[in-house]
Amino acid sequence: MYRTTLVLDDELHRQLKRTAVDRRRPMRVLVADAIRAYYGFGLKPKPSPTPKFGVYRFKVKGNLSRKDIYGWL
Repeated sequence: MYRTTLVLDDELHRQLKRTAVDRRRPMRVLVADAIRAYYGFGLKPKPSPTPKFGVYRFKVKGNLSRKDIYGWL
């Protein structure tokens, strides 16, 4: 964990402090949550794309013809 210094104007500091008290959370947690939400950190990763499968052509061996197969169906 790193520490940093923020320079906030008085009104923003009051609003942040009031929100922290209302939510019963430290100001540092609110600031960290706001940064994560703004930059999209901590969001669920996107699902991996569906794997693509190649198309294979199969040949029928023997005396069987396509016409015979469709005749049986």
